[in-house]
Amino acid sequence: ATEEQWRLLSSEEQLRARSFESGNAQQRFVTMRAALRAVLAERLGVSPWELHFQYGSHGKPELNAPWARQRFSFSVSHSGEVGAILLLEMSEQGPKTFASPAAVG
Repeated sequence: ATEEQWRLLSSEEQLRARSFESGNAQQRFVTMRAALRAVLAERLGVSPWELHFQYGSHGKPELNAPWARQRFSFSVSHSGEVGAILLLEMSEQGPKTFASPAAVG
C-alpha cells in the first residue's frame, strides 16, 4: 500500500489496518478501503476524507449520514491480488451499477 492510500484512511481505519498480523492482509485492507473512498467520493462529488462509515454486525461498512442509503449501496470484494468495488446508484431513471477493479497485491 502506498503512502497516499494510507492518507486516505481515517484514523480508525489506519488503526484497524495496523492490527492485521499479516502484511498481505494489511495491504489488501488499505488498498481496498482507499479505493472505496476514492470511488465513492468521486461519485458523490466530495473529498474522500468527508466520508464516514458505520459498520454492521459482520463488519461490513456502510456510508454514515448524510449519505447513508441515500443514493448508493456498495459491495467490496477481494480474492488474492484482485479486488472489485460494485456500486448501485439510485436515480430518477432507475438503478445504475458501476464496477471498479482494483489490484490489491
